[in-house]
Amino acid sequence: MTQTKNQLLVFVEIKLKKNIIEAMTQVVAGSILIFCSNLLVFKLLGIEASTTDNLLLVGINTIVAFGKSFAVRSFFEKLG
Repeated sequence: MTQTKNQLLVFVEIKLKKNIIEAMTQVVAGSILIFCSNLLVFKLLGIEASTTDNLLLVGINTIVAFGKSFAVRSFFEKLG
């Protein structure tokens, strides 16, 4: 019984790590895309934003996106 419980714990840990890695990969790719698109959109709209301002905005969006991605994936995994 203990061995089965330990195996389940290991499985859950591996699944959790996989979810975190996948969410981070998606968020990093999205952050790069957002940074580049911000440069273009800001220029088209006449908004003057420094690279630092753009990076700060991307950083905030990255944190929010990671949390959202992780939560949605976990929610759907619990559904089955």
